[in-house]
Amino acid sequence: MHKKLLILHKELLTKRFIEKYDENNPFISTHSNPSSAELEEILETIGIESDIFETKATYIDSSLLEKRHKVVYGERSDLDKEDFLTTFKIIIDLVEEYKTLLVNAADNKIYMRGGVHGE
Repeated sequence: MHKKLLILHKELLTKRFIEKYDENNPFISTHSNPSSAELEEILETIGIESDIFETKATYIDSSLLEKRHKVVYGERSDLDKEDFLTTFKIIIDLVEEYKTLLVNAADNKIYMRGGVHGE
């Protein structure tokens, strides 16, 4: 069994994969709702393990998405300037951290390695 796995692994290392993007069937989908679980799944899909959303998961999944849904569906929102600025800062900080993880993973070609963190 191990020999078969090693042979398959060797074949996969030399195989060139050409995938075409299909908008109706994307490789990674947020299902229109960028929840903390969806964002973590994207990282895991490309081999990155991180807990950057752990401390903000409740905020993202309840407060942020709730406000998003109200805006999308035309409901009144009680969002004031201070709430907006706080939300904006949290989102920008998360996006920056997320971007850094993705850029570092691309620079280090983590997506080409087997397992999380290239293990």
